[in-house]
Amino acid sequence: MLTVLIWCFLVPMTAQSDAPEFLFTPLFRNVTEGVNVTLECQARGNPAPAVSWDTNEDTLSTTENQTTLLIIGVSQSKNYACTATNRHGTIFQTFNVNVKKASPSTTATATTITTTATFMNQPTASCPLELIPKRVVERYGASLSVICRPTTTSAQPDVIGWESPIGTWSLNMPDHNSATWNVERFEDWTFEPFCFGTFSDYQCSVALPITLYKTPDTVSISVQNHSGPLQEGRRYTLQCDVFNVVPVAALAVSWLWKGEIIQTQTWDDDLTKTPENVSSTWEITAFRNDSNDMITCLTILDPKQDGPSEQVNRSAAFQVIVHYAPKFTDEYDSVEVVTGGNVSFGCSAEGNPPPEVKCKYTVAINARETTRGRQHTVSITRATSANGGIYNCVATNTVGTATRQITLTITPIGHTTGVNYYLILVVIPVIIIIMFLCCFYCTKKRGRLDIV
Repeated sequence: MLTVLIWCFLVPMTAQSDAPEFLFTPLFRNVTEGVNVTLECQARGNPAPAVSWDTNEDTLSTTENQTTLLIIGVSQSKNYACTATNRHGTIFQTFNVNVKKASPSTTATATTITTTATFMNQPTASCPLELIPKRVVERYGASLSVICRPTTTSAQPDVIGWESPIGTWSLNMPDHNSATWNVERFEDWTFEPFCFGTFSDYQCSVALPITLYKTPDTVSISVQNHSGPLQEGRRYTLQCDVFNVVPVAALAVSWLWKGEIIQTQTWDDDLTKTPENVSSTWEITAFRNDSNDMITCLTILDPKQDGPSEQVNRSAAFQVIVHYAPKFTDEYDSVEVVTGGNVSFGCSAEGNPPPEVKCKYTVAINARETTRGRQHTVSITRATSANGGIYNCVATNTVGTATRQITLTITPIGHTTGVNYYLILVVIPVIIIIMFLCCFYCTKKRGRLDIV
C-alpha cells in the first residue's frame, strides 16, 4: 500500500505573539488513488493550542493529540481542514488532496514503495500571481471581493484557487485562470486568506493582507486621580479615554481648547489587529480665567492613510470648573463723614464658590448691614464719633479667606478739613474775580464805569 505523508508546520511562538502561525502552506497536491495519505498539523503556542480536523465524513483515524490524520486508501478528491486554537487566536489550514486514477504500474508497486509527499511553496515574492486589490482595508463587517490571477500570460497555472474557511470562491469564466474570493460580511480581525496556484513543476501562494477598522465606541475626558472642581494654581492631568478602536496605528487623538488644537498624539502599534482601549493625556495648570472653558477630545481614524478621513469622533465637552480664593474688588480703604451726616460704604469680593462677605465693627444702633449679591454694605445714619474707627471686611469660601480694612473718619461740624480749607483759599476767590469781571464788562458796554 502506497502511503503519502503531507506535513504542515507551525512557527514556534515568539515573545511578541503567542498565537499559532503557519510556516509552510499546504496547497494543492496530486496523489494516486488507493494510497494511504497522512496529514500532519503540528501547532505550538502558549498555551499549547488544541488541534482538530474537519474530516469531510471520510473513514479517517487520528493520533491521540489530533495532530496526525491518516486517510486509508484515498479514493476521491477532498479538502481536509485543520484548526488550531488557543486563547490568543485561531488558525485554519486546508489540505487540498486531488486523487488521480492509479495506472497498472503504480498499482503493482504500491505494496512495496512508500512515498513521502510534501507541498512545495515558492516564496511569495516570486510567485507569478497577483491580487486585485493587493490589500484590503475595510470597516468591520464589510463585504469583500478579491480577484486572484496570473501576473503574465506565460505563467498559466494548472490549478488556481483560494484557501479560506471564510466566504466562497469561484473560478472566473471563460478560461478558469483566475479566481474570485467573496465574503458577504467579514468579521475576523486576524485572518488572512491566500490564493494558491499549481504550475507544471511547483506550487506557490500569495497572502491577502486584510486590515479591518472600527471607530471608537466612546470617547470621554476625565481628570487623573481627582474628582470635582479644579483648584487654582495646581497642576492636573486630563485623560482622554478611547474605547474599542482599531487599528491604533491609524488613530490620532487631538485636544481642542478655545477653538484651537493644543496637542495631538499618535501610536506606533502596527502589530495589533484587534480592538484596543487607548488613552491620551494632557497636563494643565488651573487658573481662574479658565473657569467655564470647554475642552474637547477629538479622534481621527485614517486606516487607508489617504486622507482626509471622515472617521471622526468627539468626546462630550469637558467644562473646566476652577475654584479660587476670594479677592476684594473695591479700591478705596477710607471714608469720611461729618457728624450727623449719613454715609454708606461696603465691600465687594469675587471668588469661586461665591464667597460670604461680612463686616466686623463695633455694633451701633444707627448702623445696619445689607447684602446684595457679592456686595456687602454698611449704612450709618446721623453719624456720631462712636461710629468712627476701623471696619474689617472678611470674605470666605471653601478655598480660602480674604480680609480688608476700611477706616471711617467722623469730622465735627465746623471743623475745617483739608478739603474745606482748599475751597476757601482757591475756589471762593476765583468766584469773586469772575463776578467782578462780569460787572466790569457790563458797565463798559453802557459807556461809563461806575465804581462803588
